[in-house]
Amino acid sequence: MDNDFYGFTFSTNYSIPEKLKVTIGGALNQYYGQHFGKVIWAEYASNGDNSRNWYYNTGLKNDFNIFGKASFQALKKLNLFADLQYRRVSYKMSGTLENLRRLDQDHLFNFFNPKGGLFVELNKQNEFYCSIGVANREPSRNNYKDADPGQEPTSETLYDYELGYALHLPGFTLGANLFYMDYRNQLVLTGEINSVGEAVMVNVPHSYREGVEISAALELFSRKITWNVNATLSSNKINDFVQYIDQYDPDWNYLGQQSNFPGKTCLSFSPGIIASSVISYKPFKQLSFSLNSKYVGRQYIDNTSSEERSLKGYFINGAGVMYSLKTKIFEEITFNLAVNNVFSVKYESSAWVYPYYTGENYNEYNGYFPQALINFLFGITLKI
Repeated sequence: MDNDFYGFTFSTNYSIPEKLKVTIGGALNQYYGQHFGKVIWAEYASNGDNSRNWYYNTGLKNDFNIFGKASFQALKKLNLFADLQYRRVSYKMSGTLENLRRLDQDHLFNFFNPKGGLFVELNKQNEFYCSIGVANREPSRNNYKDADPGQEPTSETLYDYELGYALHLPGFTLGANLFYMDYRNQLVLTGEINSVGEAVMVNVPHSYREGVEISAALELFSRKITWNVNATLSSNKINDFVQYIDQYDPDWNYLGQQSNFPGKTCLSFSPGIIASSVISYKPFKQLSFSLNSKYVGRQYIDNTSSEERSLKGYFINGAGVMYSLKTKIFEEITFNLAVNNVFSVKYESSAWVYPYYTGENYNEYNGYFPQALINFLFGITLKI
């Protein structure tokens, strides 16, 4: 690959003290990528020029956006906010792929991404907010590259609804945020393949994520000890999911794909529970200790909600120490030591699955990515 990316951003601010804040800005970026392959070795070489590319394609992406943000203090305890963005994306690809298939296509997107809401400060201890927003995203280069001609995916749209609450007390804060994320045309893996057998991502009409995010912080002994916790409880679903499975005869001749209709299923790699905790102890300014813990619930490795094709939940812990000092040469030297997975828990954070039929028999290949047992990281930061 040989890639170039450049552009510029701009913004300007206007405000009326304690009443109105406005920001207007934008950006213009261009990405130009060259993708190519060279033959670096061959057992039986021809008389061809070994310096030429055996495949070559380019991608030119222009991305322009302009936005306006405003925050208006409508009442003493009521603040209204809005964020409007227009984004224009053009994407042109040309040339040949590794399989020598042509990659000539042009795509143009015009996105309008609005967001608005309100913030209510009941008193110094209690705050509420709510927001509604829309976000659009174009498919990636790989999504286009892998799709067969005429089967290119379309853009994704997200409608996001949130309602939150915050409590502030001396030495203690608590926050909760309810969310509902309604996806239209989300790109997921369904098992469908292209003409050369590569898996492709497909737009599904309707999927969603809903749940609650909770965070809390506690300070003890004049802030020498702090405890931060957060958790996300969610349900992440695809409505009316259709699965496609390859079929072979007993002699491994490819016969096509079979369709299964499991209905409403869980989105892959979207655990229903994620929680973390960080306890810090700072006996004096230059020295601190920390203990961090993380729990990740069960994750499905495809979109069928099958527990046979899932990763079990895991709970891991880590510890760290940081010490800093001042010297005549450096303004500050900081030493960091992190010990990860201190109990050497055996777990996997990702995996893949390939299901298929040979005759009437169902089979599958599974691959898992185990993570490191106890490991250490030491670093030094010099501040001049």
